[in-house]
Amino acid sequence: MCLFCERDLHGVAPQELTLDHVVTRSNNGSNDPSNLFLACKSCNCRRRDRLLHDFCSEFENPGEVLHRIRMHCRRRLDRYRRSAKAILKSRSSEIVDTDNDL
Repeated sequence: MCLFCERDLHGVAPQELTLDHVVTRSNNGSNDPSNLFLACKSCNCRRRDRLLHDFCSEFENPGEVLHRIRMHCRRRLDRYRRSAKAILKSRSSEIVDTDNDL
C-alpha cells in the first residue's frame, strides 16, 4: 500500500513502486530502513524533495498520513525485501536501457 494515498500496490509493475525517504536525500536523509517507506510512483514524483509534513498537508487527513508513515518506519523491512529488490532491479534495467539508447 502506498503510505501517502493508500493505493493497493500488490501486483503492480515494479516500476510503479518506489522507496521514498522520510527525510529526503536532498536534505541529507539516509537510506537507512528507518528513513524509507513504500510509495507509489505518482505520489513520490509529486512530492519531489519537499518536506514530508508539507507534502502530507495536501491530503484530506494529513495527520493520518504522517502517522501511517511513522508507524511503518518503526517496522522491520524483512518482509518487504522482495519488493525492494524488484524496485532496485527495475531501476537498474531502466538505466541500462537508457544507456543503450545513447
